[in-house]
Amino acid sequence: MLTYADIKKWGLARLSDVAGASGVWGGITGTLSDQTDLQSALTAKADAITSQTLASGAISLGTAHRGKLNICSTGGNAFTVDTTGLSVGDCIELYNPAGGGTVTLASGSGTLVGTDGSGSMRIAPGGFCVLQATGTNTLSVMDRRYFYVGPWANRINGASAVDIAFITDIAGGSEWRWHSGTSAWWPLSQITICSVLGNDVAATLQTAAQIVTSASILLPAGVCKAGQRIDSYVTFTKSGTTDTMTSAIKIGTSGTTGDATAHGATTTAAGSRQNSVGGRVRFRDATTWQVEAIAGVAVSFAAPTGTITSGAAVWFDAYTSQSGITDTVSVSQMHVVLQPRGQ
Repeated sequence: MLTYADIKKWGLARLSDVAGASGVWGGITGTLSDQTDLQSALTAKADAITSQTLASGAISLGTAHRGKLNICSTGGNAFTVDTTGLSVGDCIELYNPAGGGTVTLASGSGTLVGTDGSGSMRIAPGGFCVLQATGTNTLSVMDRRYFYVGPWANRINGASAVDIAFITDIAGGSEWRWHSGTSAWWPLSQITICSVLGNDVAATLQTAAQIVTSASILLPAGVCKAGQRIDSYVTFTKSGTTDTMTSAIKIGTSGTTGDATAHGATTTAAGSRQNSVGGRVRFRDATTWQVEAIAGVAVSFAAPTGTITSGAAVWFDAYTSQSGITDTVSVSQMHVVLQPRGQ
């Protein structure tokens, strides 16, 4: 144990014997600028963020919104930005948590960098973006999650694999990644599109002794490109056990029974009440698709390949026909699944 005699022996001093050795716990005295390490730490801290909630509808943005987080309480807003008075480096931060929105510049207000083919910039539902003045009357989209937000038809080309697009009209909203090698947008992950269920085909396809039931999914022009793999599945259910039914999935640009059969036709006996058919196709190029096997899935097909018009929208149609009119057939489900590149 260290004693006072040991302290004296070794020439040490007690804290109480040191002149001016009083301490104040719980506070720091002196001039802040003299505390260099503390001053440096405080200087590195970011300024406090000021936020404000914007009204819904048509919203005008300008100098009153710079340097602030502007939060929208509703979606579907139309933002108009006036660059007058903004200096290079000024930022306007937007958070639109509800339903997305569009950003355009006020008439004669300069240039908005990062727009799509319609001349506006879109914010996805739940989207956040920063608009920064990068030149005289020039506003650029910075630090946002998506390179492009909007419908497929208005999409703009990306620049690299880090660019992600949010396509608003495919599968209720889906994410796509830009691939420079093919100069195209590809699904970021599997995208499942469900059909409108229970549709009946045109009456001209039906006869007094036969009922034809169908479901359809239309993929916009440009989705079906060389290398794109697409799975499609459909299940038909009939009300009774009297009629047989034969089902198939057709692919083509007409959306009729004249399109080529990809998967099917499979016939269900009268005693069975459900029929499922499906499989995978790969687009070999811009005009030709080919049926591919999927591990663990038995697929029969009438035509191993088919053709479409280059750049056209493509229909995936599921049909089933009955041997009679006693049973009622409905579409239990139909899915078209877009696979990411390389899968």
